[in-house]
Amino acid sequence: MAENEYEPIVAPKDAMPKGYVFVPKGDVYVTRHCRTRTHEAHRTVYVVEGKTQKTQGIRVPSFIYTQVQEDAATTASARAAVVSKVDVSRANKIRSALKIQFSQMPDDEVEKALGRTLVKRSKRVGRCGTLSSERIAFLAVQAHVRHVHTQYDKLIYRDGHSQEEARELTLDIVRDKMKEWGWNARNGFKSNKPDPKESRRTGSREVQKSGPEALKKLNLKALEKSSSKRLKRPGSREPKTLTTAQVRKPKERAWNQSSLDVMENLVERLQALDPQH
Repeated sequence: MAENEYEPIVAPKDAMPKGYVFVPKGDVYVTRHCRTRTHEAHRTVYVVEGKTQKTQGIRVPSFIYTQVQEDAATTASARAAVVSKVDVSRANKIRSALKIQFSQMPDDEVEKALGRTLVKRSKRVGRCGTLSSERIAFLAVQAHVRHVHTQYDKLIYRDGHSQEEARELTLDIVRDKMKEWGWNARNGFKSNKPDPKESRRTGSREVQKSGPEALKKLNLKALEKSSSKRLKRPGSREPKTLTTAQVRKPKERAWNQSSLDVMENLVERLQALDPQH
């Protein structure tokens, strides 16, 4: 939060103002009400940030913090019921959207995908409030297949690949499984990546079978491809490739014209020396 007259930013080591207490970040209800009531009392809220400018909590008057804690305890059961109702409604909407897009997906796989994406404070797509239920369902199944039905985790934690590389290597297996469960790319949401070429499809499948050598070859191809992209300037055109004949033709014309000039000059001199010739 930007520093202003009501909420100056302080470091954890700065002295605590008299009559204030530290409210750690984590409980949304407590933090929000402490902040709101402090402003209503025309008192200052101090935002505590660490060395990385990450908010650790706030400092508010101790009596306001005590009041908010008491209210939080009183309303805990009612708030939990509301949250549970919202969670159930969200899960039902995503489940319905998921079954429409993946009509052949087994029920146990559906529940596993939902359970994973709806974990609280996981920052997973199921907790996102700006995406539609259809989009969340697609991304949740995609992530579920990637983690459960491919070597994605081993490629990262055992073989040391980046997430981007691991996703690239497992892309075809993920798509095949999603199609097996009834997903249609024409009617459903498409992946952020374009359809891979046949050579890349073959290569990614071989990686799962052939091991490090096939993976090494595939990575070299990807590196060459990415390097060629970086060398191109934005908006620049590819240089026109000339054939051997096109390259030599201007030189031949220049040489022939020069030869004619020399010959004409010699003829003129000979005629000047011997007019009768």
